[in-house]
Amino acid sequence: MKRIAKATKDRIIYLNKKNNSVTYLLSGKTRSLNNPEEEVQLDTYLSLVYDYHYPAERISVCQPVKMGSATKEADIIVYADDACNAPYLIVECKKKGVSSNVFEGAVDQGFSYASATMAKFIWVTDGDNNAYYEVFPHAIGERDENILPDIPSHNSEQKVGYKFRKQFYRLFNAPLKMAPFLKYLFQKPLFTQTLAYSVLFVAFMVLFSKLSVMYFSEVYKVLRYFWENHGADFGWIYNTMAFVSSGLAMVVSSRLQLLPKSVRPKRSTLFWLTVLLFIPIWFVGAEYRSVWWNWQHYSDMNHKAWIYLEPMFFGLPLQMIVVAVILWLSQLRFGHTKTAQLPQKSSRKRKAKSA
Repeated sequence: MKRIAKATKDRIIYLNKKNNSVTYLLSGKTRSLNNPEEEVQLDTYLSLVYDYHYPAERISVCQPVKMGSATKEADIIVYADDACNAPYLIVECKKKGVSSNVFEGAVDQGFSYASATMAKFIWVTDGDNNAYYEVFPHAIGERDENILPDIPSHNSEQKVGYKFRKQFYRLFNAPLKMAPFLKYLFQKPLFTQTLAYSVLFVAFMVLFSKLSVMYFSEVYKVLRYFWENHGADFGWIYNTMAFVSSGLAMVVSSRLQLLPKSVRPKRSTLFWLTVLLFIPIWFVGAEYRSVWWNWQHYSDMNHKAWIYLEPMFFGLPLQMIVVAVILWLSQLRFGHTKTAQLPQKSSRKRKAKSA
């Protein structure tokens, strides 16, 4: 409801409560919300504007598509240009709870429209289930190698973050076919965003652990005073690495656009967000008593970096829960309140007014 109120205020749509219909003001088309499929279409349209940040004047609903001698109607087409001459994304909407056969039929229909319009991406949704595809012009029948974790947001197709997410998802997609539940999780942005942060955190911890072992004599020179006078031990090094790794993982995730904008930290909040992410790692590390954080244990270990890595791996599930909660609360608080960037002038808007 927040997005509907926002879109009404921004004059993107007009909601007629008397006859339960919606008018898309930039195209002048009115649809009845008594049809469950139209409810899904409206929600998807607003998601394209407010979640994916596509300019509303580039989005057309119920758009005729010429297919040979016949003309059919695509639910939503997003264009790559302001003149709406270059279709970019085809969206097919179905009512909630449709059968898998109907949903797969919508996927095929979306590819038919993409073939006719030369669109680059397809999104099929019933409001609960989603399928995202990149269109391969040389293999229009492909349904596996071209699967996507999500459609690109506005102007993000060529950015490193989206390319990384796409390749990461496709890399795991094939083996995940044998594990339907894991494949289901990989289709959820909350899971993939949490996993992406966690992979970066582990990578930084492994790197710093290896460096600490390689250059331990230099590290000890820095910490010698604290080691001899204040009871410092290997846990101090572990905590320092974990704190820095948490902050770096958050910053890199943000720069690669692996996290939603609402949790991309500003300098003023980065420290406190890093503290929050560090707490579960510190909590588990604190449970490793003096029998772990001492010289004798370190000297006896065959793989000395493991003195830092084992506590980290035991604490990682707790940190992933914290990350998931932060992301979930962020989506709950900010996900439906983002402002669309609407131009003051639009040829399609003028046409709508004259109509």
